[in-house]
Amino acid sequence: MAKEKQVAEPGKTVAKKPNPKREPTALQIYAEAEECVFHAKRTAIPGQSES
Repeated sequence: MAKEKQVAEPGKTVAKKPNPKREPTALQIYAEAEECVFHAKRTAIPGQSES
């Protein structure tokens, strides 16, 4: 895959301006997943969560 060039060069911040057309980085996906889990745990009905 040619998308391996997403490594930020020193002095360049990749995550500053998220480009909607560019695929999200693994870090963004991870952060979103964490948020989803956080909200799911908060809004979970007591007795229905599996962990």
